[in-house]
Amino acid sequence: HGAAFISAVMGDDFRKEHGIGQQNVPRLVLLAQDESLGSEPLHSLAQSPFDEVRACVAANHATTTATTANLARDKKSIVRAAVARHPNTPQEGLTVLAMDGSPEVRRGVATNPNTPAAALASLDRDTDDEVALAVALRETTTQESLAALMEVHCEPQVSNSNSRLLQSMAAGGHPPQPLLDALVPWRRQLRELLLRSDHRWQQGVRQVVAANPLTPVGTLGKLSQQPDTAPFVAANPSTPADILVRLVYNGDELVREAVAESPNTPEAELGALALDQQEGVRLRVASNLHTSVGTLEILANDFSSRVKNAAIATMSAVPDS
Repeated sequence: HGAAFISAVMGDDFRKEHGIGQQNVPRLVLLAQDESLGSEPLHSLAQSPFDEVRACVAANHATTTATTANLARDKKSIVRAAVARHPNTPQEGLTVLAMDGSPEVRRGVATNPNTPAAALASLDRDTDDEVALAVALRETTTQESLAALMEVHCEPQVSNSNSRLLQSMAAGGHPPQPLLDALVPWRRQLRELLLRSDHRWQQGVRQVVAANPLTPVGTLGKLSQQPDTAPFVAANPSTPADILVRLVYNGDELVREAVAESPNTPEAELGALALDQQEGVRLRVASNLHTSVGTLEILANDFSSRVKNAAIATMSAVPDS
């Protein structure tokens, strides 16, 4: 079958030039990845009986929209997923692929920066964790979509690892790095908190929504009551004071640390956290520029040298202290 394809589609001169023998799949894969190959050879390779060859053609940035349109109807999901991720796939094609039965294809649509808003909206109630995660990580995800994601993924899930989300957040991971700009403060904070969070809980879309500054306050309020998301709500720069107040005496040290660090936490609650038994909580109160001078003076006499030095440094940085 493969030999017949090579003989029928590739001329003798082409096969000799590129060193293609009978059933030479690795060589065909390399050609399908070559962006300098030209549209006609790529179109020919798109008809290959080998799935991996067609998938490489679908991922090649030099492949024409006409060829990717044909591959969007491919019987294999790995090929359709490559089309879904392709930067030149037309928006109408992405809209169709958003309804694909394969989660891998829908994930490709969710990570494609050219996916239209209507197609993304159709994915905000997707039951697949990784599709939902890709939607939540987009810069353009709306408040309505963030709330809708939590209507589907409404319960904490027990897990022994959060590696999947950490891999997604890693540079060069999937989704692509442009969607995971490490310079965005809330994303950097999310990454740091994931490394320290309780690994009993599965980490994914729920934590991203809890940390996203665009998440509606009503949704943040609900997530603040869940053990897997409370630390991320507390660290969210958009979380209002009334929610933070309810978290001051939370049993999770990570939650109290995030409340102690928040610029939205009222002075009285920062004063209460200054008496916390955990050094990490007191340290964050001592470093918070919104902590009252009176509380900082108390912390300047803390038995922990780290807390003491932080309080002194903060007092020197605060005007009229």
